Amino acid sequence: MANRGLQGNLKTMVGVIRACGKSARLREGRSVHGYLIRKWKSLSIFIYTSLIDMYSKCRRVELASKIFDSLMHRNLICWNAMILGHCIHGKPEDGLNLFADMVEAIEPDEVTYIGILSACARAGLLTEGRNFFSQMTHKYCLKPNFAHYWCMANLYAGLGLVNDAENVLRNMPVDNENVSLESIVWANLLTVTRFQANATLGERVAKSLIAKEPWNFSHYQLLANVYAAASKWEDVARVKEMLKKGQMRRNPGCNLVDLKKIVHEYRVGHCWQEGIDEMTRMIGEVAEKPIS
Repeated sequence: MANRGLQGNLKTMVGVIRACGKSARLREGRSVHGYLIRKWKSLSIFIYTSLIDMYSKCRRVELASKIFDSLMHRNLICWNAMILGHCIHGKPEDGLNLFADMVEAIEPDEVTYIGILSACARAGLLTEGRNFFSQMTHKYCLKPNFAHYWCMANLYAGLGLVNDAENVLRNMPVDNENVSLESIVWANLLTVTRFQANATLGERVAKSLIAKEPWNFSHYQLLANVYAAASKWEDVARVKEMLKKGQMRRNPGCNLVDLKKIVHEYRVGHCWQEGIDEMTRMIGEVAEKPIS
């Protein structure tokens, strides 16, 4: 990307940086970074967070870490970006160490723990993973979603503890089987980044639940979510058609995800285009406030 003719305010630059991260275009991302340094004396923390996210997705976590270390003021979004960079794209142990530093200054949120639990799964840290999941729910009163359960199931499965992995999926609370689109994208993210996500285990669990309770809509929803997490969109569509032909109805009070919306908005290759979490949504709404 040539710097010549590159115009726009800082909010525009955030969009450009995010685009470079989504497509893993390191050269173009560094070009934008250089342009920003030359044009502005001080940058918003959201710009720096976007750069951290971009370099991490381009597998240059060490560059992301340099930016992070240079910041005097950090908010939760910034901490999450760097922790996720280490946990998902870099070395899991570095992410866990950074998390230990973070909790001394600021409380984590659901996004933080997706990174932490994925780090435990990547590194095969069973005891630590269990403790973090317990800490998340009991100490910080954070409600786990599908992505957190998906991480735990893969942690067990990666260590050969298939029965435990199945129990995690079987015993997910009903309202977590009916996950948000954001959670689907997170699970998709973990698969795309060569995480140990595997549809086979979840598929077996969901199908066994359907065999026992074919009238239960939430079991079909779980099956669709598992397929979506593995980017098996034809199977998602097949489950949707199965529900349509069987005239299945949602249970009253359940806030279920529309399968049609999943199929149309999160097709293969589109998972990066919709915004993977609260962090990127807030970056997208960047305020042009410089840091001191």
